[in-house]
Amino acid sequence: MTLIGLESDATSISTWSPELVPGLLQTQGYARAAISAHTAATDAISPNEIERRVQTRMRRQHLLTAPEPTPFVSVLDESVLLRHLQSRE
Repeated sequence: MTLIGLESDATSISTWSPELVPGLLQTQGYARAAISAHTAATDAISPNEIERRVQTRMRRQHLLTAPEPTPFVSVLDESVLLRHLQSRE
C-alpha cells in the first residue's frame, strides 16, 4: 500500500516538519514551488509531472475538509513560517 493509501485509512495524522509546510497544508503555489525545487535538486521532471504531483497533493487535502475530517496535528519549526518559496501568499 502506498503512503497516500495509508494516509486515507488513518484515524489520525501527526507530522513534524522542520523545513517545509506539510503537504496537507500547502497551497497550489507553495506545492508547485516545493516540488519544483526538490526535483531540480535531484532529477528534473517535466512540467506535466510537476502539475500531476501538485494536483495529487491538493486532492489529499480532502482528509481535512471532509464532513468527518481526519484529526491532524503538525509541529513546525518556526523557520518554516519565515521561509518563502515564492511570494508571501
